[in-house]
Amino acid sequence: MDKLTKHRLTGAVIWLSALIWLVPQWYANPVDYPQFIFSGSKSAVDDLGDIDFDRLVVSQDTSRVTSSSESSSTSPASSANSTNKTQTPSRSTSTSSAPTAQLENPAVPAETQPGFYVRLISYQNPDNALRLEQRLQPAYPVSIGNFTTSSGRFYTVRVGPYDTREQAERIKAILDVELRVESIILDRTNQ
Repeated sequence: MDKLTKHRLTGAVIWLSALIWLVPQWYANPVDYPQFIFSGSKSAVDDLGDIDFDRLVVSQDTSRVTSSSESSSTSPASSANSTNKTQTPSRSTSTSSAPTAQLENPAVPAETQPGFYVRLISYQNPDNALRLEQRLQPAYPVSIGNFTTSSGRFYTVRVGPYDTREQAERIKAILDVELRVESIILDRTNQ
């Protein structure tokens, strides 16, 4: 190999390695972000980790435990057993069973109301659907539906009903950016 070919190959390797290192950095942070991306859209999903969902579920369970211990306080022998029962369940057992029990028969009516729905996302874990529902509930009319496929049971989070498709499309555009999903508009006007 002559000296000229050796220099050309060395230069090509240097340029190739420089481009392998530089090009991903160039495209990692594009300059022309649309304005709506900076409207707090990423924090809508990332802030779910800051919410203590265990506390929300445990507070409901502790009210059930205290009411059962008050009703059994009439007999002294049973009151000793009831205190043992209230101390026996661990926190992890009560938190994992409560959301599942609430979602086995969801609060969705048998016949959904007519209108346009935005189906956001489907989860196999009902706890994830419940968390998203609690996150969206202050701002949107949210419901959880379920369906079964060959892969198992899925819990779907829907927003709606809306009277017109334009309203549903507007909400779909907002939630697609906030949650970084590609939702679907369901037409339930003929029901």
